[in-house]
Amino acid sequence: MDAGGAAEVILSESERMTGLVDELLDISKIDMGRQQLALSETDIRELLYDSIRAVEPAAAGGIAIVPDFPEEPVMVSCDDTRLRRAVTNILSNGVRYARSQLRLTCRADKRYVTIRIQDDGDGIAEEDLPHIFDRFYMGKSGKSGIGLALTKEIIHLHKGTIRAYNGDGGAVFEITLPMGR
Repeated sequence: MDAGGAAEVILSESERMTGLVDELLDISKIDMGRQQLALSETDIRELLYDSIRAVEPAAAGGIAIVPDFPEEPVMVSCDDTRLRRAVTNILSNGVRYARSQLRLTCRADKRYVTIRIQDDGDGIAEEDLPHIFDRFYMGKSGKSGIGLALTKEIIHLHKGTIRAYNGDGGAVFEITLPMGR
C-alpha cells in the first residue's frame, strides 16, 4: 500500500473511532441523566433529508434511498443534532443491509409523527430481534453494538418509541414521536 492509501485508511479509521467515542460519551451522559436536549421546533422532513445526505456516500454502491414525505411541514419539538444522529444510525444500518433500496416514509396525524425506514435486505434474524437495541449486542455482521442502543435512548429522551421488525421484504424500523405545538 502506498503512503496515500495508508493515510486514507488511517483517516477513515480515526473518523470511525471518533464516532464510536462520541456515541459512548453520549450513552454515558444519558445514563447519568446529564444529556440535555436543546429542543426547538423543527420540520422533521428537513431533518430526514439531512440524514439521507449524510449516508448517501455509503449508498453510492447502488442503494437507492427513496423518501416519501408529506408536502406540508411536519413540525416536531426535538434536539435536531441528537435526533438526526438517531435517524442516521438507522439509515446507515439500512444501507449496509439493503440489496438495492432503502425506503424512508414520514406520516403525521394530529398527535404523532411516524418515521418508517425499510430496507429490501434479508431482514433481522429472529434470534437477534429481541436484542438489537441492547447495548453491545452485535447481530450478524454488526459493528459495535452501540449505535442502535444510543438511537433507542435518544428516541426515548424525545418521549418517543422505536421498534424493529421484519416486513414483507427486509428490516423495518418505526420511530413514533409526539407532534410539535
